[in-house]
Parts: sequence; C-alpha cells; structure tokens
Amino acid sequence: MKTSQPSIPRPLLCGATVLLLLLLPTVAAADQAMNCIVNNTGGANPLAWVLPANSSSWVDLASMTLTAHEDSDVLVSAMVGFAEDNVPGSKIVYRLLVDGSVASRALVRRMPPNFPHSQMTVGYLSNVPAGDVVTKLQAKNLSSNDIYFFNFNLSAIYLDDANDTDESFSASDTSFTGWTTLGTTSVFVPAGDIVYLGATTRISAGTAGSDLELRFVDTTPNPDKVIYTYDNATPDVMTDGMMLARFYDPDTVSAGTRTFAFQVRNVSGLSTTARSPFFFAQVMPKYQLWTSDPTVAPQSVTLDGAYHMVVKTQEESPAAASRGDSLGNNSYRSYTFDVASFTPEAVASGSEEPLRWRLQLVKDGSDVGFDNGIVWGHAENDLQLGNSVSGGCGFCGWKSTSDYRMELRAQDICGQSGSSATIDIPSASVQAVFIPNFLWFSTSQCGGLNWKQCCNQSANCTYDCQGPNLSSEQHDRFTCP
Repeated sequence: MKTSQPSIPRPLLCGATVLLLLLLPTVAAADQAMNCIVNNTGGANPLAWVLPANSSSWVDLASMTLTAHEDSDVLVSAMVGFAEDNVPGSKIVYRLLVDGSVASRALVRRMPPNFPHSQMTVGYLSNVPAGDVVTKLQAKNLSSNDIYFFNFNLSAIYLDDANDTDESFSASDTSFTGWTTLGTTSVFVPAGDIVYLGATTRISAGTAGSDLELRFVDTTPNPDKVIYTYDNATPDVMTDGMMLARFYDPDTVSAGTRTFAFQVRNVSGLSTTARSPFFFAQVMPKYQLWTSDPTVAPQSVTLDGAYHMVVKTQEESPAAASRGDSLGNNSYRSYTFDVASFTPEAVASGSEEPLRWRLQLVKDGSDVGFDNGIVWGHAENDLQLGNSVSGGCGFCGWKSTSDYRMELRAQDICGQSGSSATIDIPSASVQAVFIPNFLWFSTSQCGGLNWKQCCNQSANCTYDCQGPNLSSEQHDRFTCP
C-alpha cells in the first residue's frame, strides 16, 4: 500500500538565521538524517518571534534543506517553544511540508494555562525525488491575540522509498468511554525491519482534566499486542490535540503484512469525543533500536535546579554494520533519531515550577554530543502536554568498543540548590534508533572538530536551516518566583 506522491517543483532557500544546526550527510544507497534548531536570542533582553493574530494564511516557522542522494520516504517531527505573555487557550494550527507537498494533516492545538511550553507535530511523505529536499513547519494563528515563540526544531529521516508506508484519516468524531479504535493502518514488514508509528488526536468534547490513555496496538498477533500506552488528560480548552510517536520492533523472522490500531479510552469512564486526523506507519531498517526497560520505574525529579535522569535505555555498542573501525577510522560519524514520552504527577494549581526536558546521549558514562530533544513545560500543565520529545543526535567519534545509552532528563529551571522536594514521574519511556553513516571520516578529518566543521570538509555535505521571517519582541522565556 505504497502512498504515491507527485513530483513537484522545489523552492529555493534564500538567506537564513542559523543559530545551531546538526546534520548527517550520506552517499547514495544509504539513509540520511538531519536536524535544524533555531533559537531567538537577545542576551539580557530575551526576544520572541511574533505570529500575528488572525493569521489566515500559512506562515513558515522553520525550514531546512538537504540534498537527498536517492528517492526517499521522509519522516519528520517538529517542535515549537512558547515564551511567556502568551494567552492561555489561544488556538494555533500546524502542518508540515516536504518538498512542497503536505506531509501531515493539520493539527489544532490550544495554549496551556502556564509557560514556558512546547508543542510538537509529526508527519511523513512517500516517494520524494532525489535532489534538494526542503522541509517546512508552518502555522496559522486562529486567535485574536499574537502568539510568541522563542525556538523551533525540525528533525527528519530520509529512508529508501522501497520501504512500505500507509496512513489513515478520520474526518468524523467518535464518542467513547472504554477502549475505542480511532484509526488503523497496514504495512508490509520485511523480516528484521521495524516500524515507526505516528498519530495525532483531536479532542472536541469531554470533562476537562479527566484521565485518558492512548495506545498503539499490533493487531496481527492473536491476541492483539499492546505496543505502548500513553497517559494523558482531557484538555482544559477544546478543541485541542495531541501528538504521539513510537518505534516498534515486531521481532519477526518472516516477512508479512501487519495491521496496527490507534486506540483511546477515558480511564474514569467519562464520555469523551475525539478523532485521529492522522495515523501512519513507516517501515524502516532496524539498525539498532534502543528502548528503555518498561519494567524499570521512572525516577522522580528533585527540584534543585539540576538535570536528573528519569529513564534510560540499556547500554549498547554501535552495530558492526557501521564498519567504521574496520576501515581503520577511529573517529566516524553516526546518528540517533529519538522519541520519548513522559507523564509527571499532577501538581497543585498555582505551582511555579517551569520544567525543561531533554534527551542526552551518554558514552562510557560521560555526556557526549549535543542532542536537540529539548522541550519546555510547566509542572501544573505538563499532564496535558501531549508529553512527547523527538529529536536527533549526531557527532564524530562513534566506536564499536564503546558503550552508549540515551537518557531522558528533567530539570526544574527555578529549583534551589539543596532542595529535597521532588516531582514523581509515573510513566516515561525513551527510544533511539542508531543509524550508521556510510560516509566515513578519518581521525585527521574529524578529530576534535564539531559537526559543522566536519561537514564543511565533505563534498557530500549540503544543508541549510532557516528561522521565520517574523518580527521580534521582548518576551521572557520564563520567570522564577
């Protein structure tokens, strides 16, 4: 069930404000990955981009380009960060474009009651022709007040378009109490491959704050196999949406078609109305999939201003297929594409605990590289975040003799050193797919250099990253009590 997309003209990128960019270039017949991070900085005077009120046309928030060396299926996720002074309940709509074609159904979101805050969306596009591929995050402001952003992030994987892809779309609402299927999708999975599942929801009615559970299910086995269950809550202001993503290893030794379901229920048994505007499955090579142990409980976060590990993957060594050491290169480049979810405990109204969540790669016990999976939240409203992080990490120096793991960490930004107060995290998960890079660099090329310096030494490395063409105003990211 391959989704066919027409070939379309490629827009040109002119000018860019690039504050940080991580990119993995590759050569033909290899998968590729790319990150684009754009921050609005003002030193002592924090700045935020302004999306004007009542924006009836789509506005580019962030864009990136990469030269794809083969026809590809493109997976993309995006994140925005909201500054203070935003109006709770404001309505914003997101969509993703790849090569000029829509890669996601429109996702409607509402502003939470407190800031800072991050929101995410996810999408894909099949059969993207080789060449310069432009990925964009766009938005409309459907509120009567301006909306203020301080950062954007785009992450993408470019996969061989021979992989299977399928999606479902629900145009009508469904009322439910118990487990209800909002969408199904089927793909052909070759032996040894994995599946990336992405979904969005649109909740239009229900009791605000009532507990929800959402899950991905593999319906091919008998009985069905629950892949993962997410905790969430009915939003305060409706209509509002959520975004979820998960890597899944069917662990099958034979190829075959597998059918997946996206389901939801109200834990309290209260009537809720929702739809899934977008549910898709993308098959991809397994490479190495790192997943946190679901039997190990997440650790609580001490509110002392430091980062604390919440959950982590098992330690792994890079796959021998990356072949870096076999070529005599002690320093070679690879990439991880990461997803995580988390649900903090409910915190009493009036809490003044701005939180920052991040993904961090650890090598032989020490932090390495830079991971762009950072989201902002607030203890009082994190239960209704959608609670997902997605990003990527790439750097020179992967070695098959070293052990690596991915950690999901959290920080109380305003915490006081020495504080013993904590926030419990009832559920959390982190995953990372290790993607070997088939463009190797010797120690003399990469030793001691950052990603951009390494990239500049390769003829195969081409990239661009842009922020929005919007005016800026002074707005704090957060204020500590």
